[in-house]
Amino acid sequence: MSRLITFGCSLTQGQALEENVEFSKLSWPYVLANKLNRTCVNNGENGASAKRIWYNILETKFEPDDIVVILWTHMDRWCIIYEDHRGDIDYQDWDIYADEKEKYRNTTSKTNVGMKNLNPGNYNEEDKLMHLWYEHFHTELDMTLQYYLHVVHANTWLNNRVSKVYNLKASEPDRVAFFNDVPFLKTDMDTMRNNYPKALDNHHPGPLAMENFAESIYQEMHNKNN
Repeated sequence: MSRLITFGCSLTQGQALEENVEFSKLSWPYVLANKLNRTCVNNGENGASAKRIWYNILETKFEPDDIVVILWTHMDRWCIIYEDHRGDIDYQDWDIYADEKEKYRNTTSKTNVGMKNLNPGNYNEEDKLMHLWYEHFHTELDMTLQYYLHVVHANTWLNNRVSKVYNLKASEPDRVAFFNDVPFLKTDMDTMRNNYPKALDNHHPGPLAMENFAESIYQEMHNKNN
């Protein structure tokens, strides 16, 4: 059977839809695959940044009749890609809550590295590095450019390797890059997660949100192909 291959973060993986189930069949990729009569390959990863999603796409072996759907995650996530002691690829994912990002937004100096906005006793060593990066090196412009660089290159990479590629955003920030020519579907995950009951963790979208998200993608795909 032909495949639907999906990429994204926990919103694609299907976090907290079921107890002790990492890749729930209630998540939107499986629901959409059933509608398309395709086998589902769900490559969603909890906490993934656009950079990690991009790298996962490059590492995947595709078939010419594959359909790929990418739910690009929030713009301000970042990761460090490295080789572990065995030579295997691993990731250090960085993300902070919106109120913490707001605290760092107006930091005047991005070079005088210190801990002035951070209470070191509240964080482990990895979290300290993450917060230092957000305070002193992160800017919205830089992250916006990085985000769209990964989007554009991923779509260029997929262009002659698969049948079709569809892109969506996990949220709809008012930040664009002048060089981006990749179209995004209008289906909005934020609308789904706000209008339907949450998953078991009371944070991620629940089964009904996933069902409606998949249906909306399916209708957009159908309209584009007619």
